[in-house]
Amino acid sequence: MENPYTLVTTDPEGEDISYYFEWGDGSNSGWTDFYDSGAEVTETHTWSSQGTYILKAKAKDTNGYESEWTELSVSMPKNKAINPFMLFLERLIERFPILEQILQPIYDKLACT
Repeated sequence: MENPYTLVTTDPEGEDISYYFEWGDGSNSGWTDFYDSGAEVTETHTWSSQGTYILKAKAKDTNGYESEWTELSVSMPKNKAINPFMLFLERLIERFPILEQILQPIYDKLACT
């Protein structure tokens, strides 16, 4: 399943913008085509294995000036079946990130089954 990710960046001088995505699994998008400043740009990626990945993205204008990296942590399940308990754990961790250290071993065990 392809997962879409959308970025929007505005350039102070109104220059067109290109994006670069690192997917956290050793692959990247390379620089995209240039888009209008402020336009939404969506890239998709499919992970081949279960895990938590750190997505990184940055922008570059037509003059070559690059932004800082922005990061997003995503978790990819091994199977496509929806487990209500797993969904509950994911939402609990989203609301209370400190619980991740306690619940991650349980989550990992359940995700492998």
